[in-house]
Amino acid sequence: MKGKIFLLFTLIAFIGVLVNSLSSMPTAETHGKDAYIEKVQYREEVNVNERDSWNFTVHNANLSADSQGRAWFFFKFYLGDQIFWDEYNGTSYKTWQCNKTKTTTRLYQIPRWTSLMPNWSPTVPATSERAVFKIELYWYREGTAIFQDSVYLSVAYTSVIRIMHPMALSYLVTYSFLSLFLLFYLSPTLRKLVAGE
Repeated sequence: MKGKIFLLFTLIAFIGVLVNSLSSMPTAETHGKDAYIEKVQYREEVNVNERDSWNFTVHNANLSADSQGRAWFFFKFYLGDQIFWDEYNGTSYKTWQCNKTKTTTRLYQIPRWTSLMPNWSPTVPATSERAVFKIELYWYREGTAIFQDSVYLSVAYTSVIRIMHPMALSYLVTYSFLSLFLLFYLSPTLRKLVAGE
């Protein structure tokens, strides 16, 4: 009996130590990467006809290309599984700097969502669809691009076709009502005048 209690106690202690050691292992929050995308600011719902921006904060924990701690990076942007912009190739092979142990923020302007999705066209006055973007971070070192991190952004994009400005619509309603009123109210009088009565 004492042997079974000792074995049970040992097993419980072993499970406790195992759970404790697993909980102290690096997780996605601690990253454990040399460079990673720390934060992304973007709107989850956008109108395709409006300007938008994405703001990325990148942290370089341990990468450098020289003794001064300098390091260069670039992004690749994917819509679904299709690349739509390779920052390195799209900017005449330019990279941006984020030195070792430093953080850099990058702002990207999107002039119109329709420029990212040229085949998209709304079929009804207001439609909403969802797009998934993947953004990959690369470290550029001595002519070699080395993958570091990636994030996924899910964006609901909506197209709202505006007929006209609300003030113009109110004038249109007023003039239409006035025209109909005059037409129905004055129509017997107008007939009498035209007939010469």
